[in-house]
Amino acid sequence: MSNVVKTLKRTFVGLMTGLSVSAVAASGYEQLDQLLDQIENDRSAQQKVVDQRLAKFRADKEQQAALLAEAKKELAGYKARSQALENEFQANDRAIDSRVKVLDERTATFKEMLGVLGQATGDMISTIDGSPVTSQFPERREFVLELARKAGSSNEIPSIAELKGFNTVIFQELIHGGRTEKYEANYVDGNGEAQSGVVTRVGTFNVIKDGVYLNWDELSAKLVEFAVQPKGGLFNPSKFLSTADAVESAAPGAIEPFWLDPSSGNLLALEKEKPTLSERINVGGTIGYIIIALGVLGVILAIWRYLSLGAMSLRIRQQMKSSTPSENNPLGRVQKVFNKHEAADTETLELHMSEAITSESPRVTKYIQWIKIISVVAPLLGLLGTVTGMINVFETMSLFGNGDPKQMSGGISQALVTTVLGLVVAIPTLFLHAFVHGKARDILTVLEERSLGIMARHAEKQHKTAA
Repeated sequence: MSNVVKTLKRTFVGLMTGLSVSAVAASGYEQLDQLLDQIENDRSAQQKVVDQRLAKFRADKEQQAALLAEAKKELAGYKARSQALENEFQANDRAIDSRVKVLDERTATFKEMLGVLGQATGDMISTIDGSPVTSQFPERREFVLELARKAGSSNEIPSIAELKGFNTVIFQELIHGGRTEKYEANYVDGNGEAQSGVVTRVGTFNVIKDGVYLNWDELSAKLVEFAVQPKGGLFNPSKFLSTADAVESAAPGAIEPFWLDPSSGNLLALEKEKPTLSERINVGGTIGYIIIALGVLGVILAIWRYLSLGAMSLRIRQQMKSSTPSENNPLGRVQKVFNKHEAADTETLELHMSEAITSESPRVTKYIQWIKIISVVAPLLGLLGTVTGMINVFETMSLFGNGDPKQMSGGISQALVTTVLGLVVAIPTLFLHAFVHGKARDILTVLEERSLGIMARHAEKQHKTAA
């Protein structure tokens, strides 16, 4: 750097030599010396700053070198630790695999037990949902659901106490399901309102309350009273409810007959859907009412004629014991004709007697033929109702199609009910006609026998007189 300054100084002196002597003399060498001194001082200051910066740079370079060496040393340490940890991880992984295999071998039976427990809890939940015993112990469902969740979980294991509790639930269903018990329970009455009271459960089959049947609804898990109670049939509509009253009011240990529903309410639900006698008759419509009216008329005629013929037969028996003819019975009137024409010859008397019996025949067989006509017409009307009902069915099918059987049930019911009504009327009226007709034939036979006896005695008397 000093050589550069000296060179600049010589150059500057050379330049200044070319200037006029007068200018040099005027300014003097003092100013040049000052300028050179100032330049020298600035240079010295700058050199000092540069030297300081070089010294600092050298110091920083040494410090960075030291830091780099330390970082390399630390990196080498971390690499060694990483390798050690990697080796340790691999060793631990192999150890874990080995112990997992041992654990799997040792817990295979336990896992099988958990699988069986999961299946058993699933089956038990289905049993609980469909059993009316749940109305007595509603909390057991949540317990079994929680146990089933743990049996299927890989993070939780059921405790011994929970397994014992599940065993208790199983025996609870078996023991209480085989008893007839009374207990406080919530139920829904026929109006759809929630109620609470003492109910009587008969095993796992039926639940009754105040003489009516309750149904266990699986979806809502509630006891629900049948809106329409089961009907006992046409002739004994209260046969189901009467046994329910008897069981509910029975003393402990008493034995009472009861209508069990093994389907837990399904059969009773079908029973309550059965129509009553009036409902069945209404299905028959106008034709059904006509058949019933004819049946009633036929029965009335048959009873009236049977009683009339019975009274007539009684009067005939009384007349057979008397020799004086009476007008209140056919035999008395026939004997009166004989007494009137007793003096006539046998052939003439036979004609008068035949005429008398023939005149009595309409009185004896009066209205009997109508009973037979009713017995023949009733099934024909039933057939007419059948045809009418099938016509309604086909009309319904043409309007709504055959996708919904309920749309066609009205016509089919009418067809079947009218047929049944026709047969129900025809069969008994046919038997009644046979009874009444037989009674009338007996009376006419008695008249013919007595007439023949009278004619025989008259002919014998005339023969003796002629002899």
